[in-house]
Amino acid sequence: MNYTKEHVIEKIIVAYKNCAQKQSKQEILINQVIQDTGFKADEKSEIFKLFDVSKYEEIIKTIPNAEIIDGEKHNQLMKYSTEEKSEEKQMENTNTKNHDRIEKLLTILKQGLYEKDEAIRLALLTAISGESIFFLGAPGCAKSMIARRIVKAFKSDEKEGLKYFEYLMNQFSTPEDIFGNISLKALNGDGESGKEEYKRITDGFLPQANIAFLDEIWKASPAIQNTLLTIINERKFHNGGKVEDVPLKALFAASNELPTKNEGLEALYDRFILRLVVDFIQNEDSFFDMIDDSNSTDFIISENDENLLISNEDLENWRKQIDKVKLSDAARAVISAIRKELTLQNESLSEEDKKNGELFEVGDRRWKKIAHILKTSAFLNDRNEVDLMDCSLIENCIWGTEKQQKKAREIVEKCIKQNGLDCDTAIEDIQEQIEEFDEYINTNFYVNKAKPKEYKMKDGNIAYKIKKIKDIYSYNEITPYYLCPSYNHPGYNRTGAYYDDNKESIGDFDYYFKEDSFQINDNKVTWIDGYREEAYDVSIEMTDDDELVKYYKVFDTPDLLELRQSKADTEKYTPNKSFIDSELKKLDDFASEKTAPYKANLFANQEYCDVIMNAITEAKKALQDVQVELDKKRSLYQ
Repeated sequence: MNYTKEHVIEKIIVAYKNCAQKQSKQEILINQVIQDTGFKADEKSEIFKLFDVSKYEEIIKTIPNAEIIDGEKHNQLMKYSTEEKSEEKQMENTNTKNHDRIEKLLTILKQGLYEKDEAIRLALLTAISGESIFFLGAPGCAKSMIARRIVKAFKSDEKEGLKYFEYLMNQFSTPEDIFGNISLKALNGDGESGKEEYKRITDGFLPQANIAFLDEIWKASPAIQNTLLTIINERKFHNGGKVEDVPLKALFAASNELPTKNEGLEALYDRFILRLVVDFIQNEDSFFDMIDDSNSTDFIISENDENLLISNEDLENWRKQIDKVKLSDAARAVISAIRKELTLQNESLSEEDKKNGELFEVGDRRWKKIAHILKTSAFLNDRNEVDLMDCSLIENCIWGTEKQQKKAREIVEKCIKQNGLDCDTAIEDIQEQIEEFDEYINTNFYVNKAKPKEYKMKDGNIAYKIKKIKDIYSYNEITPYYLCPSYNHPGYNRTGAYYDDNKESIGDFDYYFKEDSFQINDNKVTWIDGYREEAYDVSIEMTDDDELVKYYKVFDTPDLLELRQSKADTEKYTPNKSFIDSELKKLDDFASEKTAPYKANLFANQEYCDVIMNAITEAKKALQDVQVELDKKRSLYQ
């Protein structure tokens, strides 16, 4: 069990609301609410231990706006106030314009940047969430231009304006180039403190920047790297004896290569939560549009669009609301599945790959920041809960090498399909029910019987083997081993013959069966000798248990059969069909409800929308196939 207190409470509230909606009342039996949560019986003790209680009623008492009242027959009821719902509605109303605003802003920011839509989207998402992003791409593919565009999305402070810092690293770069020169006045004791101290003049440098872009980041010296770690993670800069707050909204970094392994760059690389490959323009039309565009470098936002710009006040208010965004059950399932899949991937790696740094290394701190990215995406898309499309962004957060890029996409896509939609479980459940249905049909409508075992004789005829060999005729000391009713005596209108132990016919025309006298009843064969008019009977060999033949039962009366059929329909067929219908409706409702918002997601790769919808289509096809199978089973007794 991986529940937290918050998760347990959330599931209880959701279950209550579902029950209240279905029953059209506000007072719901606690047992019904708990049953609707989906908590398993073996999870009960762990949940109680988590809250240090002995029953669910005590957990409900801790939920704000929830109360417990006595019901009939001492059954306790739960009632949940609608005040919280109103609060959530109020939050939704506050957010309703976020999507449209950000969408318009993105449209403006992308002008003149060809085939850089994804980079712009993720860069803006990074900046709003307060995280950092790394661009991998060759020189000249517009990485720095992307950073400069994002700067334009933010409103300048009325006093100081928006401060942007950009620097191209090289092997000779020093801390002074990034963090500012050392103050000679301070060293001589002529500074504000009047004491001799080591202090940098940070005006115009990274410690004073709102947004920064560091190109060729991996060429930074260890001294620069160590300082960057504190700035990125804590937004603090140690300047001499003082710790200064860094007003950094976002840090963009870029390089045409990934960090070299075993050179101490791992910690810095880990600070960049989002990672994206930026390529040259691929489409030829876009390429020539770029060449002909003379305005791409002179980008400005018109006065009419300045209302779209993001202020410090916006960021402060948004981040408070982003913290309230929840991870949906589907999102939790996907994240959990991805974590497990990464572990499996790591375990399957060769020792050589492990040495070469191909291990997926996503720690707790990184997952926390990934969750914050997803929540920011949900919020800016006017939602209070992370959905599957938001989860697709994880693809850009878990890879660290070129080999891992493709694998990351496969992992995220697989986990969203298998864990986010909850289709496979329903199909597995109905398959089990159909197996039970099949067994029920076999037991109630069919009987398995053996049939006479057939042997092929040397002349090609089919015969039956006598179970206990004995002398049937005293004449000519004939001892038959096999009986064949279809044998035709050459030149005579006579049928039937005996065969010896070598499967050769005893062809004397004196030995044949009187017309229509050869009868088989279960394992007993009877006939009349055509020549002597004598009656005979023997037992013949029957098929083994694994070769039993299924026969429809003979019911004493038609009413009894009809009663048995009606019971099978009521108890087995109809419940299964209803379950399939309900699952199909769920999928249809899901597609109808989610298609539009999924396609409207501002930051996610839209290919994932197709992945999710295709998964729904596949699940529907699987359920429809199961329905056909169910109907086939029903036809066996109707």
